[in-house]
Amino acid sequence: MSGWRSSCTRVASLGYGQGRRPLWSERNRDAERVRDILRGAGLVEFGDTRPGFVIGGGRVSTSFLVAYTGPGRDAAMEVAAYRRCWLPS
Repeated sequence: MSGWRSSCTRVASLGYGQGRRPLWSERNRDAERVRDILRGAGLVEFGDTRPGFVIGGGRVSTSFLVAYTGPGRDAAMEVAAYRRCWLPS
């Protein structure tokens, strides 16, 4: 039982992101930076009751995948908004 307690009370090595998401690695931290950029542009992150963006590829790739998780009719508009965060107009 003591191992369980110690693992639950560990402090994330790079702090915490929004919603107290633990940032255990540089990769976690970088994904949180991508989320911050998207949120800063007024875009919404996926949640239990709302569609929005998700970040993937956190363990294997040098690039992150940003995807929209809502109705198909909104997808093109959302993806275009994600692209504007990184690409010049």
